[in-house]
Amino acid sequence: MIDGRRIWLVGGALPYFRVPPELWRDRLVKARAAGLNCIFSPVPWNMHERREGQWDFAAGLDVAAFVRLAGELGLYVALGVGPYVGADCDMGGLPSWLTARSGVTLRSSGASFIHYFDKFFRQLLPRLADLQVTRNGTLLLLQAEHHYTQGVMPDRQEYLQFIMQLIRRGGMDIPVITDNLLSDPPAPDALETARFTGQLSVLYRLRARQPKAPLMVSELTTGQGSCWGKPHASLPAAEIARRAAQVLGCGCPFIYDPWHGGTNFGFAGAQLPVGPDSFTTTGRGGPILGEGGELTDAFYATRIVNLLAQTLGPQIAQAQWEPAGMLADGTRALNLSGPTGRWVTVLADDMGASSGMGVSPVDSGKGHGSAAHPPARASRSAKAAHANIEPPPTFRVLLPTGRELDVPMGKTGWAILPVGALLAGITVDYCNLTPLGFFGDKLLILHGPAGAEGVISIDGVVQQTTVPADDKVVLLEGDLHMAVINTELASRTWPVEGGLLLGPTFVGDGEQNIHLPPHAKDYQLLTHEGKLTVRKTGIVNGAAKQPAPPKLSNPKLISGCAELSAAATWTRCPGPQSVDALGQCTGYVWYRVEITSDKPAKHNLLLPQARDRVSLFLNGKPVGTVGVGAGATAEPLTLSLPKGQSVLTAMVDNLGRIVESSRLGDPKGLFGHLYDAKSATPSSIKPRPVQEQAAKLLPRAVSHLAPML
Repeated sequence: MIDGRRIWLVGGALPYFRVPPELWRDRLVKARAAGLNCIFSPVPWNMHERREGQWDFAAGLDVAAFVRLAGELGLYVALGVGPYVGADCDMGGLPSWLTARSGVTLRSSGASFIHYFDKFFRQLLPRLADLQVTRNGTLLLLQAEHHYTQGVMPDRQEYLQFIMQLIRRGGMDIPVITDNLLSDPPAPDALETARFTGQLSVLYRLRARQPKAPLMVSELTTGQGSCWGKPHASLPAAEIARRAAQVLGCGCPFIYDPWHGGTNFGFAGAQLPVGPDSFTTTGRGGPILGEGGELTDAFYATRIVNLLAQTLGPQIAQAQWEPAGMLADGTRALNLSGPTGRWVTVLADDMGASSGMGVSPVDSGKGHGSAAHPPARASRSAKAAHANIEPPPTFRVLLPTGRELDVPMGKTGWAILPVGALLAGITVDYCNLTPLGFFGDKLLILHGPAGAEGVISIDGVVQQTTVPADDKVVLLEGDLHMAVINTELASRTWPVEGGLLLGPTFVGDGEQNIHLPPHAKDYQLLTHEGKLTVRKTGIVNGAAKQPAPPKLSNPKLISGCAELSAAATWTRCPGPQSVDALGQCTGYVWYRVEITSDKPAKHNLLLPQARDRVSLFLNGKPVGTVGVGAGATAEPLTLSLPKGQSVLTAMVDNLGRIVESSRLGDPKGLFGHLYDAKSATPSSIKPRPVQEQAAKLLPRAVSHLAPML
């Protein structure tokens, strides 16, 4: 509830720091056009404090400006303030210089770590306090920590409580959520939310843990981070939309993550915890809005879910989820029931979905159920609406009244149906078409596959119609203003002031920014009173003619470097040091050591304490590359030292720090000695028992587990 109004959150993750500020408005306008009303973004501490004590909240890192702009465009904002945010950020958004500070145990209530992230909160939170909805702003939620699953950490609760205390001390009084994968015990004084990957079991668990709190999916996954040299891990557009409908069918607001992935600027992205060479690409992925701002198939597929959720959310919010469960014949219907009626979500497994849960189009009506919660049964329709249109797959739903209703599914794999739903004082008894939304408290738009037979009962009056093909619209008379369109046109229907525009491929800031399909010169305006008119525009093929791109000259090599020259200025180190100890957190770092040999000798050079990729030069000549990537090895390199003094130079490439796992905070660079390695046979190795595991051999984050080993 905001200012006495029910708001159903339909959100999308759009990280401000991965989008140039000049493009913020473009991305936010497209988010609003996609049917979103809320934007989520993590706040990466490591970008705002790249070096200790040097704060950056300007230009592309001005998070307050981003929140204000979103508010001007009518969007709410939720921010993940961490201190750890994940989000495929380098080291999960924690500053890597923390690893060079003594006594710091990451993500713990240790005094050193709290000391540093307290400074961060003191810089961040005052910039956001006046932007909260409680102070007439649009900042709606904060997320504390992220995927904190360290349930065996002795100080786990203290750490999470410290975060909450610092947030409240910073003047933040809006709700705080967590996304800690339902780890035990739950975070105190915060609303738990879930990460949804297609399995309803997570929502069962969330409801059991918070029986009196609202459900929320703060991470409806649309894909995984992309790694160099590996397949792009995105979900098909239909599956993303189907998952959103599945969550909506449980009465659960959601945030797509990512909705727009943006770009990882600078040297390194991050290392994903799926392999030693899983480094993120510059484009984070996220299939709904492309990296360059292009509208994808998923953009249109999810719009019809988003508009339904946003416009009918106030009614859905008053209903309770009544899971029907998996029936014997493999069918599933999700039920929401409340004082404003019932909403039934039907899901189909054979429509290309992969979650393993849904309605199967079978002829059998076998199953279990009660009069209050009847089962869904499925069958194929035997007739087509038109001779030239193939009949869509149809699933049969048994209503509480005993009536069987054939529901045309089409290619979406889902349908959400009102049953006894109260809209503006009028009851929709039943309907076999899915609402696109309820607009202006007057206009109900229904959609389904072209050629399907639609049946709608309003206050006991039954109407039947055929879903039209192409961009045609069927207007129905009755106590409600109703329009029936096909699902494809529904994805190209855009709410504007006073009505909706039907047909354009995009509508931005009003009718002056309308893109049409190729060769189309008109579109339709449907008012909230149910009046349909045709409008023409001079825009053809989607947009005005674009200027020709500039011609680029042939590239020229400005400078090159195989190895630093002897004249380069070097800083003396007391011994091997990580790049963070040297103050060079990103990019390349050069190391140099002088070696004196009494006579020519060969050595097997081994670098067990080096990350990530080390190119070695001996007296200016390349020796080889150690680490990960093409041409690199983890085996010893042969080093032939001449008599006298030699110079061994190493160029270290930091490819990105691990995002999460016990390896969080791994050092980079040459942080250990060089070794002359010798082969060892198994028979030469003699094990000896160890009475107690040394804690220093473990990462600091799990050092408390040493007595258990």
